[in-house]
Amino acid sequence: VDLQGVCMSDTLFVATGGNGTILTSPDTIAWTAQTSPRKTFLSSVEHSPTGFVAAGDLGTLLFSANGVNWEDKSPNTTNWIYRARWRSGQWIALGQNGALYTSPNGTTWTPRTTGVTTWLNDVTYIEGTYYAVGTQGTVLTSPDGITWSPADSITGKTLYGAATSNGQLVTVGAEGVIL
Repeated sequence: VDLQGVCMSDTLFVATGGNGTILTSPDTIAWTAQTSPRKTFLSSVEHSPTGFVAAGDLGTLLFSANGVNWEDKSPNTTNWIYRARWRSGQWIALGQNGALYTSPNGTTWTPRTTGVTTWLNDVTYIEGTYYAVGTQGTVLTSPDGITWSPADSITGKTLYGAATSNGQLVTVGAEGVIL
C-alpha cells in the first residue's frame, strides 16, 4: 500500500495512504493499523488542537479526536480533497476542481467559492492572509479563509506545497520551482 500522508501530535504519529490505510505509532517503530470508515486513497493527514483530519479521493474527510477512532465527515462531493490543513485557528481542506472547504473543528465542513477549476494542492497562512496554491501557477488569497481572490503568480508551473516562517512565504512545485 502506498503511503502519502504523515503527521504527529505530542503523543502519536499517524500515516495515511491507499485503500483507506491509517497507521498509528507512539514511537515510529511499532505501527498499528486503525479502522477507516472509507476505503479511498487518503493523501494527507494533519493534527490540530481539535484532533486529526485525513483527506482523500472522492471527497473524503475523516476526523479523529485521538488518532485511533475515525469518523466519516465527508462533504457531498466527489472531488478529490487532496489536503487538509489547520491554519490560524481553522481547518481548510482543498483539492480537485478548485474545491475548498473550511471547518472550525474538523467535523462540520462548509464549501467555499474559489473561482477556479484547477487543482488546489496546499494552503498556508501568514501575516493576516491565507494563500492557496495549485496547478498552472494558481495562487489564491483570502483574509478569512472564506472569500478567495486570484493573486498574481510569477510562474505557470504547478505549485504543490506552501510554507511560512519568519514573515516569509515559500512555495514549491514542478520542475524544481521554488518561489
